[in-house]
Amino acid sequence: MHRRQWIPLVLVMLLASCATDGGSSGTGITSIEGNVATIQRDGAMMAALMAAPTTNLAGITVTVEGTSAAAETDAGGRFVVRGTFEGRSTLRFARAADAVTAQMTVAVPLGGTMTLHDVQLDVAAETAVADNRHAVFDALVQETDCVGHTLSLVSASHEEGGYVYMVDLSTTFLHDGSGTAVDCTQLRAGDRIHVEATSQPDGSFTNADVGVERG
Repeated sequence: MHRRQWIPLVLVMLLASCATDGGSSGTGITSIEGNVATIQRDGAMMAALMAAPTTNLAGITVTVEGTSAAAETDAGGRFVVRGTFEGRSTLRFARAADAVTAQMTVAVPLGGTMTLHDVQLDVAAETAVADNRHAVFDALVQETDCVGHTLSLVSASHEEGGYVYMVDLSTTFLHDGSGTAVDCTQLRAGDRIHVEATSQPDGSFTNADVGVERG
């Protein structure tokens, strides 16, 4: 009797766990995550703000401009911003207490994840630069230019249309599910692909690993 009562309870717990999964894969939720590593200031600003050392990385608000997507860095400078945004966007870093402000341009397909490793904030120039910008997302092939070594694609989270992204095929490994190389000429519009790549400031992707799904 007691065993019969446990079964439905376990099922309910498993279903609840699935419903509260914080991951963005397959949900159409875009994620930008990473860590702020350093805050650089010019001499005048440093002298005026000695009470706020650059080793204090907590409480920096990270916002995707034009959206409600925002998060705050923790004591280690780590942050995760989630929302329904895509395309080229401005990522802003700000902390009013000591006049921290910086920004960078990012491009993340809808439903994808971008990881910004070791972000350096230059307060004087109001710029933010990451040591590495790693993107992971699912996409649909829109067009190929094998001679020009470019691949045009859109996020797989769109039923149709959407922002167009470019992949540099000269630095890309194309393969099927078994790891066998796929030639550019074998790609067709509408093919579903999985992309892991380095994101460039201009919104393109390089050094990509592209897995092509075959029916």
